[in-house]
Amino acid sequence: MAISLSRNVSWRLVALLTALGLATLLRFRPSLFGSNLGISLVIAFVFFLPGFFVFGTLFRSDSGFRPVELPTYFVYSLAVWTVPAGLVRLCASDWETFLNTFLAILWILALIYFLRTRSAGSPPRGGLARELASGVVLFALCIFVALVVYRGPRENDDWGYINLVQQMLHSDGGLASTGQARLDLRLSLHVWLFLQAFVADWLQLDPIRLVRDILPIVSAPLSILALYTWAREFTGSRRAGLITVLAQLLIYLSFFTYQGWGFGFFARSTQDKFLAWLVILPVALRFFFRFLSRGARADWLALGLSLAAIVSVHVIGLAQFFLTVSGFAFFNLLSRARVAGTRWVAVALWIAPAALVGLLFRLLSNADLFSLDTAAASAYFNISDHRLVFLSLGSYIAHPDLIAHPIILLAVGLAPL
Repeated sequence: MAISLSRNVSWRLVALLTALGLATLLRFRPSLFGSNLGISLVIAFVFFLPGFFVFGTLFRSDSGFRPVELPTYFVYSLAVWTVPAGLVRLCASDWETFLNTFLAILWILALIYFLRTRSAGSPPRGGLARELASGVVLFALCIFVALVVYRGPRENDDWGYINLVQQMLHSDGGLASTGQARLDLRLSLHVWLFLQAFVADWLQLDPIRLVRDILPIVSAPLSILALYTWAREFTGSRRAGLITVLAQLLIYLSFFTYQGWGFGFFARSTQDKFLAWLVILPVALRFFFRFLSRGARADWLALGLSLAAIVSVHVIGLAQFFLTVSGFAFFNLLSRARVAGTRWVAVALWIAPAALVGLLFRLLSNADLFSLDTAAASAYFNISDHRLVFLSLGSYIAHPDLIAHPIILLAVGLAPL
C-alpha cells in the first residue's frame, strides 16, 4: 500500500511540474510553441487547470483528472480569476502585470492541491470501469456537437462582444470607459470577456478568430457535459443523464432557424448569457442539489464558486438559478421528508450577496430596458413567438396562456415524480 501510494504521489508530482513548467515556458517564450499548440495550452491553463486544482482541493476523493468534470473545472477557473481580474482593472494595471499574477496564482493553487491530495489514493478502478460506456457515448456526442458548431453559422451578436474584447485590449487590461454606468459596471465584472482579451494579448491572437472560430468549439461540448453531470446527480442514474442529453440535443437540432432553437443555441454558446445558461447554471444546480442532499461543506463552497462565476459572466444566469431554487423550495414545502432548514439558510447566505450585484445592475440601468412597451421588447416578443410550439403567435413566453397550458400544467404535476 505504501509503495502504491508513493507511486501515485510521484506521478501526480511529475504531472504537476510538467504542466507548470509548460505554463512558465509559455509565459516567457511563447514563440517556442506552434500556433495551434500554443492556443490549446493557453486555453487549458487559463480555463481549466485552475478549476481542476480547486476541484481536487475541495473533493480529495475525486482529485484525479476526469473528463466529465471539464465543465466544473471551467466554471471554477472563471471564479478563480474573477477577483484578480477585477483588481487589475481597478488598479489600471497592464496585461504584463496580470500575466505575472496569473502564473503566481497557478503555482500557488498547484501547491495547495498537491499538499491537500498527496495522501489521496488512486481512484477506484471499478468506478472508472462503470463510467466507461457512458464516457464513450458522451465523447462521441461532444465530438458531434463540436463538428456541428465548427461547420455551422455564427451569430451576428458576436461582433458586439468582439468590440468589447477589443476595448479591453486597447485599454491594456485596465477599465475601458464607455460612458454608460451599466455597461462600465458590466465590463468591470465581466471575467469571461476579460479572459478572452487576456488570451488574445498573450498569444497576439486575432480576437475575431478566438471568439468566432475557437471558443465555440470549446463551450458547446461543455454544455453537453454540464447537462449530463447535473441530470446524473439529480436522478442518480447515468442512463437518465444520457437520455436527458439526447433529449436536449433533439431540441437543439430540431429547428434550423437562428431565432429558434437548435443552431441558435450552439452558435451563441460563447456569448455570456448563453454560457451562463448552458454551462454555469447546470454546475451550480448540481452542487446546490448535492448540498441539500448531503450537507457537506465542500458542496456548499462549490456552490458559492459557481454563483461567483454566474455573477461575473452574466447576472441573468442568477435569475435562472433563483427560479429553480424557488421551485425546489416549493416542493420541499409540500414534501413530508423536508430538507433541513439550516441547509436552506446556508444556501441563502450565498444568494444574498450575489443578488446585490443584480440589484446594482438594475439601479444603474435605463428604465426602458425593463419596459415591455419599447421597440426592443416587441422584437423579443417576435422571437418568443417562433419558440412556442403549441401556442398561436402573439403569446409571449411569460404569457398566462402559456403558463396555464395543459402541457405545462401536466409537466408541473409530474415534477415531484
